Amino acid sequence: MFDTHLGPRKLVNDSLSQPDNGRWDLLVEHSPAEAALMRWIERMDALARAETKALLAGDKVEFENFNSKKNHALLEFMVVSRSVASLSPQLLSALQRLNESLAQNGEVLKQHLQAASEISRLIIDTIRAEESDGTYCRHVSIRVTQRLG
Repeated sequence: MFDTHLGPRKLVNDSLSQPDNGRWDLLVEHSPAEAALMRWIERMDALARAETKALLAGDKVEFENFNSKKNHALLEFMVVSRSVASLSPQLLSALQRLNESLAQNGEVLKQHLQAASEISRLIIDTIRAEESDGTYCRHVSIRVTQRLG
């Protein structure tokens, strides 16, 4: 598309490039580097939100898949961010939203890991208790009484 007053413009129809249903479709005032960074921010935000949503919903989460995507996104960020000279207010705002999404994602992941650790500990303790002959266990008398009683 060509605008006679402004010259060539780049149209972006990627829904992830439009924060908060905004209008990033006409990137006239943004450099290609800024536009690339904005698209990266929105993709990373969508990824973090998707993982958080899946964890909160109790859905089966493919951690390897999310981890792979996050690692790829980190590499992409390193490349894209080098070409951005300064951050516009829109980019700063988008980065703040991303920071909030990543913080929430981190907290939910932490809770999930703590829960998984607790469940693992309970399973291990149960297995150990069942494998034990009770020689050194205070609770053996209770179990023996329950079985005999």
